[in-house]
Amino acid sequence: MRTIRLFELITKYPFMPCMCRRALVRKRILIVDDEDLIRYALSAALRQDDTYVKAVSCGSEALCEIEHIHYDLCFLDVNLPDMNGLDLMMAIKIVSPAMKIIIMTGSVIDAPEQVQAIQTHASLFIPKPFDLDLIKLSVDRIIGQVPSLCRAGNYSYGWSEHKTSENRLTGDKRH
Repeated sequence: MRTIRLFELITKYPFMPCMCRRALVRKRILIVDDEDLIRYALSAALRQDDTYVKAVSCGSEALCEIEHIHYDLCFLDVNLPDMNGLDLMMAIKIVSPAMKIIIMTGSVIDAPEQVQAIQTHASLFIPKPFDLDLIKLSVDRIIGQVPSLCRAGNYSYGWSEHKTSENRLTGDKRH
């Protein structure tokens, strides 16, 4: 109960010392997308008591954020207004190499160097439109909050196993 009351105080009084907030936050997620609806939907779906979610609309804002705050996970659109999302991914990996990245796009990625960059540096590739329930499951797996859920049935979610659009996030059961 004390944690819940403390969280209520923090949300009512955002000027409380950062030390109190850090004690409650277990996951930090950055969303980088130029579409308002995507930012809003992902933020709403991923926001929990122990999760800090920040959504920004361009690459320069994202770089500013990761210079000041450590994030565990970044949802990154490929097409941003001020820079290419894959170039931003490389910059993020230099500034914050431990941050996990989920690449999102509604366009086709067929250039071999782009595919190689995503396979090498991204934890997951998600085509738009996407299912928010599968996004939540993927976040838990990638950040490591529910490792037994994905391993129990030998399910695998990821780029290398799911290159076709129909089963990217469905989870193939392996035997």
